[in-house]
Amino acid sequence: MSRRQRDSPCRKESPMRPFTHPLSRALGAAVAASTVLVLGGGAAQAATPSGEFEIAPGNKICKNQSWTSWNGRTSLKVTSTGSLTVVKDGRTAWTAPGTAGKGQCAVYTETGDLVVTNAANSAVWSAGTAHTYGWIQVQNDGNVVVHGFYGNPVWHSATHD
Repeated sequence: MSRRQRDSPCRKESPMRPFTHPLSRALGAAVAASTVLVLGGGAAQAATPSGEFEIAPGNKICKNQSWTSWNGRTSLKVTSTGSLTVVKDGRTAWTAPGTAGKGQCAVYTETGDLVVTNAANSAVWSAGTAHTYGWIQVQNDGNVVVHGFYGNPVWHSATHD
């Protein structure tokens, strides 16, 4: 285990695939070089130059797992009761409506939708961001943002400072 893996602030995170920005295919190494991988707790997230983490499509978290900002201040978490929550400074700042007692996992789909699924893998809540093909950013300022393909925000938790 490298020092970077050992010292990573990622805690209780689900295994994740490394993130490659969609534009990196078009722009080549210039964009790819601006992204570094931080590994920890069996998870991989891409750290942006600002130090915030980006979650790529195809990743998920289930009960008692979270995606956490670099500074540890913000987490997108699926609680033990199945609620999808944004925890900011140790307090619940936002909860996805209708997920309490129903959610099992939060999935960031390949098409860019953030969805909470139940044990039967049926959707119980969606951010409504399908077909945006972007990434999720858990920000140091307390906000969770779903970005579209070109980096435009298409949904956010409105929990920033």
